[in-house]
Amino acid sequence: MCVFTPCFAVFYDDDLTDAFFQTIYRVLSHLRNPSTVYLSVEKRLNFTLRKLDVTCDAYDHFRLCLDELANMSDGRTSFVVESVKLAFPQFLVYERVEQLELWKIIVEPHTAMKRLL
Repeated sequence: MCVFTPCFAVFYDDDLTDAFFQTIYRVLSHLRNPSTVYLSVEKRLNFTLRKLDVTCDAYDHFRLCLDELANMSDGRTSFVVESVKLAFPQFLVYERVEQLELWKIIVEPHTAMKRLL
């Protein structure tokens, strides 16, 4: 079974990014079978007065959330986060910019949890 849930402009607001990752964790940590989730993000570079430089704070927060998910140890589920190379054919009409990234989250329920569920 494949479920596709589009989420647009989620990773450009820290509160929405947090809510998204909390939801992903809640849903995926209760699955019985291994699953894979793909996320895409386009870095949006902005000049910030706080740093007086071009930064991508929302992207930095997104990466922090990915790292936290990958390092999570709850005893029920393992999450593996991988960057996906964009070396595959493009089927949608979209300019593939340098700032576009694709991420793969592999969810593996622990064996003991599979038996309990």
